[in-house]
Amino acid sequence: MLGCISVPVWADDNASEPPWNADAELGLMQTTGNTSTSSVKAKLDVNQELPQWRNEYTFDGLYTRDKTDDSDTEYSTSAQRWFASAQGNYKLDEKNKAVFIYGSYEQDRFSGYQYQGSVALGYANRLLASQQQTLDVNIGPGVAFNQEEQGDSARYGILRLSASYKYKVSPTTRFSQTLSSDLALDAAQNSRFKSETALRVNINSTLALKTSFAVSHNTQVDEGVDKTDAQTAVTLVYTFK
Repeated sequence: MLGCISVPVWADDNASEPPWNADAELGLMQTTGNTSTSSVKAKLDVNQELPQWRNEYTFDGLYTRDKTDDSDTEYSTSAQRWFASAQGNYKLDEKNKAVFIYGSYEQDRFSGYQYQGSVALGYANRLLASQQQTLDVNIGPGVAFNQEEQGDSARYGILRLSASYKYKVSPTTRFSQTLSSDLALDAAQNSRFKSETALRVNINSTLALKTSFAVSHNTQVDEGVDKTDAQTAVTLVYTFK
């Protein structure tokens, strides 16, 4: 379990709907005893709302090291991953339809790949847009590329599908669900899936408690490497106003 602090930052505190906002998240965890573990997690989400564009940027990093013998001062790294993505949505009308362009790049030391990335272009639509809930969906073709640990590289066609749902359960509680997939058009190539489920409950006007469960899945991995990684986090959120 990983505890985090997330700090939303606004470009203009005086604007009711600022042109951009950012969530900066930092998590630290330390366990001692028969097994000693240290983890650091950092995440940055930036959203930009312009007259013609709606842009989204994400950076996510995780580092974990373990020491299983108290008499041994040597640590071994058990997780080392960072992921970055950017998506620009060019608005087609005054409502919610858009054309998107998306790019991502990931390095995960224990995934069996030196790196993985993708580029896609397609159609985006905000199917739900209200003060209580929003639902964004994206679909479009693209290209994925990767390099395995042994040096083999690949480039192949994909179909990108993604959805992001946010629901205001009550004035103090918010639920969110994000899903994304880069589906390989060739069954022999790797398809990637990501999911995050989160619930945030306000403690007061500036503090909130957030729990989240994130899953990452690769369909093609080396022998001895797990296809699925899961991460559970309990997050303390502090909001600057």
